[in-house]
Amino acid sequence: MKSLLAAVSLLALLGTTAPAGAVQADRGGTPTPGPGWSLAAVEQGRPTAEGIRAKRLRLELVAPDGRRSEVLDVRQRGYRLVDWSADAATALLVTDYPRPRALRVDVASGTASRVPLPRDISQVLLAPDGGGLLAVTYERGRTGRAPLVRLDWDGTRTRLSPDVDGPLLPTPDGSGLVTHGSDWRQRVVRLLSTADGSVRTEIPTPRRCDPVRWWDDHRVLVSCLDHGATTLGLVDLRTATYTRLTERRHPQRMDLGHLDARRAGGRLYVQVAGPCGYVYLGRRHRDGRITRVRVPHAVGNVLLVGARDGRLLLQHAISCDGATPRSALTLFDPATHTERRLVVLPRDEAFAAVLPYGEPRPTGY
Repeated sequence: MKSLLAAVSLLALLGTTAPAGAVQADRGGTPTPGPGWSLAAVEQGRPTAEGIRAKRLRLELVAPDGRRSEVLDVRQRGYRLVDWSADAATALLVTDYPRPRALRVDVASGTASRVPLPRDISQVLLAPDGGGLLAVTYERGRTGRAPLVRLDWDGTRTRLSPDVDGPLLPTPDGSGLVTHGSDWRQRVVRLLSTADGSVRTEIPTPRRCDPVRWWDDHRVLVSCLDHGATTLGLVDLRTATYTRLTERRHPQRMDLGHLDARRAGGRLYVQVAGPCGYVYLGRRHRDGRITRVRVPHAVGNVLLVGARDGRLLLQHAISCDGATPRSALTLFDPATHTERRLVVLPRDEAFAAVLPYGEPRPTGY
């Protein structure tokens, strides 16, 4: 039944004419990205019930109207898109196969240079000043610590902070990193200096919380452990306070945790984790309940990518039950339940990651 629904929804999604974003990426001159743009990693290979068995990885710039421009095409060796600089000039691809290494990509020209990474690395992102990388490493068999280090492009390695636990989220101005405490049991969110790793601010939280993204210019959306699941909160760096944003109301069999949230049209929409890795879009009501939002043509996972002008930027993706919809980016108006297609990929391609312009994302999230 689900497969039949997938076929029907696919026909409805594609229509009789292909949208502009469904054609092959433009191979002409690379445009200058700005607000509303995204950088996407697209995997190409043999489609299977579990997803794409990728042979190639392509980086593309996606314009607000869905037009696509190819940046880079490489053989897929486990590469994943982990960072895009604030000035949109540099992208960072990282792989662990057969050993840790990175590709530093010039977005304008499409040129890439290999960067060797130490074997003890666990997280990595672009240093905000453009001079190298910031990474979390682990000291095997010695201290058990996970220090924050700086890796300059010339290979110089500088230890900044003695211990880091959890993802790292850069501040918009590049001067700091928002992260959890130094130990998994701590109930704090810290702001570290990118210059020397020192703790600039430490804010108590009711439970262990990790940064998800910036909510506005002074508040961070955090995901917090809550009785075996996750809920969302806001940490205000100006007032050093925590505010709960979502909660789980039992019994909700399909609600196993909250991953992200966006506001659109004055309402709060939540990316909800369901059973077996299934992810769907939910809406929070005034009484705290979160109910599922039916997105047109959505068969598999629905991922929140962004929000603009009262609409949500969504990604349609494969789910765990074998339903294999076409990978797509759409603009969804939750007030009218209408959806505009931006990009619909061929059957042998799927989005691996989509990073919105000017929006820092945490490592490992």
